[in-house]
Amino acid sequence: SVTASEIAANAVGYSELADPIVIGSATWDFDLTTGSLDVTRTGSGYPTCYMRNTHTTTTDNDVLWVNGGTSSSGSSTYNFYSTTYKGRAGYFLKYTDDNRYCVYISAASSTSEGLYVYGTSARTGLEYHSIETSRGWEPVFSVESVDPEIYMSGSARLVDGRASISFDRMFTEATSRSGDIRITVTPSGGWSALYIESRSDSGFEVRSASGDQNIEFDWMACGLSKDHAVRENLTIVDPVEEQRLREEKERTAQR
Repeated sequence: SVTASEIAANAVGYSELADPIVIGSATWDFDLTTGSLDVTRTGSGYPTCYMRNTHTTTTDNDVLWVNGGTSSSGSSTYNFYSTTYKGRAGYFLKYTDDNRYCVYISAASSTSEGLYVYGTSARTGLEYHSIETSRGWEPVFSVESVDPEIYMSGSARLVDGRASISFDRMFTEATSRSGDIRITVTPSGGWSALYIESRSDSGFEVRSASGDQNIEFDWMACGLSKDHAVRENLTIVDPVEEQRLREEKERTAQR
């Protein structure tokens, strides 16, 4: 047998090992009681580690399972940790459109935390929220805009032709200057000449010039996010980068 000490002492060199190394039909079980497994490439080359499953079945072709351990694992434990100085820290590639997600994230429940992104996120497809209805799970699409906007809405009633509306604290703290906030009011159940008399960071005043002076109305406020300036610095889809990704995908498929 060849022990770890013999490899460490260079008693067995790479040239003496078969290429590729085949470890029979049994599972290769490698247990660590202390220390860690370190795979380091000191020279140039690509990639550092390459794993694949050549099974032709459709039910047994998972490539890698990473199990974080038992329920006693700490809440700050990362099951998978990836860092890089430049380029992409993670890249997931799929060849066939088979109506299955390229990446699937399963949280503890449908209402628990699933994905956190520190920074901006970009996509080329639609974004939707899946809601269970009488017809099963159906998509509800997000509101999209050319500007990063935040909305708030509600209902109120005039009293002698006047009404004061206060914004929620989160809306006030998340939006930019009050002068950028656009407000729409719509009378409900009748007619009244409503208009916005004044607005501030905390809310707005509604008045009626004529018509029903005690009418109920709906309102909607829209303001720019305080982070709206970041739009100018966003990285969008780059045709050159897209072409490079396609070429990389083709090279990977040929391996």
